Amino acid sequence: FWQNNFLPDFIVKPNNENEIISILKVAYKHNRSIYSRGGGMSYTNAYGPAYEGSIVIDLSGLNRIKEVNPVNRYITVETGCTWKQLTDALAPFEMTVDFPAPLSGNVSTIGGALSQGVPGNMSGVLGLELVMADGKILKTGSWSSKVNSSPFYRSFGPDLTGLFLGDSGIFGIKTKASIHIKKKLKGKAFASFNFNTYEDMAAAMIKLSPFDFITRRTGLDPYETQNIANIGLGDAINAVVKSYKESPTRLAGLKNSGELIKYGVNFLKSSQWTLHIKVENISDQAAEESLNIVRSICNSHGNEIPGVIPRARDAVGYSIRKFLGPNGERWVATSALFPIDRSVEIASEIQKFFKIRQKEMDNLQIRHSYITNFSQYYFLCEPCFYWNDQLSNLHLSHLNMREKKLFKNFNQNSEARDFIIKMRSDLREFFYKIGSVHVQIGDFYKLQDSLNDETLKLLKGIKSLVDEKSLLNTGKLDGIGETKK
Repeated sequence: FWQNNFLPDFIVKPNNENEIISILKVAYKHNRSIYSRGGGMSYTNAYGPAYEGSIVIDLSGLNRIKEVNPVNRYITVETGCTWKQLTDALAPFEMTVDFPAPLSGNVSTIGGALSQGVPGNMSGVLGLELVMADGKILKTGSWSSKVNSSPFYRSFGPDLTGLFLGDSGIFGIKTKASIHIKKKLKGKAFASFNFNTYEDMAAAMIKLSPFDFITRRTGLDPYETQNIANIGLGDAINAVVKSYKESPTRLAGLKNSGELIKYGVNFLKSSQWTLHIKVENISDQAAEESLNIVRSICNSHGNEIPGVIPRARDAVGYSIRKFLGPNGERWVATSALFPIDRSVEIASEIQKFFKIRQKEMDNLQIRHSYITNFSQYYFLCEPCFYWNDQLSNLHLSHLNMREKKLFKNFNQNSEARDFIIKMRSDLREFFYKIGSVHVQIGDFYKLQDSLNDETLKLLKGIKSLVDEKSLLNTGKLDGIGETKK
């Protein structure tokens, strides 16, 4: 998919910081670009080599949980750990991270997410340990203290931790991270709502944004809604429906329970734009009371449907199956963030963008959909493309045996792929013109065009200071500090 990538000359898999230091010394001696890879789930080309003769460092060997400190409320891990490893390590303590972990967290690594950035607040990252381009080890936050250093506090002097978050790995190679943890709240409640239009759903999102007790909020368009039972959440949805049917007391508080008993999840086939909410509070009763506020807002714009999808999502935790369509179609997304008060405007504008191109997409059998998220302050619009095409080894390696057998012999479809590459670039430019910002920049989103001159000058200055030869992840973060080899 990435036409300008080169195969690396070497792939190395270190198991500790000392081995990384040795690799960097050799690389710098021979002027080799070095690219860091976590779980490999980036769809913005975060680690594909931009130059010939490069070295890829596979960091999955640094995958140890170093410390769980429930009293000082942090967990320290090596950055090759997956988010699922971290979640499992915290389970005995009934604690969780104060961080929006990615859906693909059974494969995606801590370091990959911290380097790419995630939508939401990354203040839960308390400190980092990095190997710098010169082979020196740097620590940030209270971890950098000379005496009794402990990674429990981030704001020790200037926020150096923040400097290395969302940097696409161009400033240093992250080897360890300390992340704030908190007790899981005992109370949970779930609900889903159906809306006739994207604008109706977006209007509800604006009104819901002030309420911090909403801890998961995902909007799906009709295509995503009607196919979600076939992509990743199918088994979990069926288990939720079965548990409802076997427990009449649980059905008592569920809207449209009779429909669920009689038809299962067939109601999804007639649903349109759907919003799926998880609320957390100190007890189930308190969570349900909080959910009533959500209901009053959403039902003024749409109607409630059985909340099986957010409950199933909670049960699954992580799922990578979403990186393909229901029948093994290739998938790629393009996301943008806007101020929350622009939600309705953006929902309308993005549909106009696709409407103009719909005929060409239909001719090539390309489908598009929208996944939407929102927080207290942003609206995230993520259009997705689906098309029939040959799968890569990366795709096949994460499928079960049945799906691998079904999908492994797909033919190449370069015409559709080339069209999507072009259209995705057009979409990026469209988002830029209407005022978006992005996370997961990789080398896809044009950061240098977006930044004002003084901010760009500072970033380039930092890059030249910490990586004089500009060898770390050269070309990423839109080529900040890149020099011609």
